[in-house]
Amino acid sequence: MLRELFTMKTLGRGWQYTVYDLKNRRDLKRLNSPFATYSVMLRDSFPYIHHPLWNMPRLYEDAKKAAISSIQKIKDNTLEPWMLANPAVLSDSSYEQDKVIPLRGYLYKVSFEEGKRIVDAFVEFNKILVEKNCIDKSFDMGNNFGLDSVGRVVLIDLGEIYDD
Repeated sequence: MLRELFTMKTLGRGWQYTVYDLKNRRDLKRLNSPFATYSVMLRDSFPYIHHPLWNMPRLYEDAKKAAISSIQKIKDNTLEPWMLANPAVLSDSSYEQDKVIPLRGYLYKVSFEEGKRIVDAFVEFNKILVEKNCIDKSFDMGNNFGLDSVGRVVLIDLGEIYDD
């Protein structure tokens, strides 16, 4: 599997996961190694005002625990699979999902009216999530949500799901 990762196109890397294009209308979100996580944390946190260097070990542990906890919540939730882009959880706390269009890129390209429609759909979608006791911790509309192949808003970052 490691050899396959080197041949796959990397789409992005966050604190918890690296995203790979599986070229079958699916993406793989592989749990990061400690080195990869610290690299991203150090890059994202500069100049270390909000996240000082001495907090990095705690932030790393918190991110790892949140990812593993969220994977369990994905397995146990009552959401329709499409709402999470049809995830398939792997044995190492990584997961596959349908390929979607992240809202950040989409909203930059559409008309004002279409943007309003998407924001309204985002609000309605999150009302459903709340009714089902599920929410994305950071509520990051641009990066953590996307549009599926039929135009529905879906949650794509499954690393920080809260259900209480």
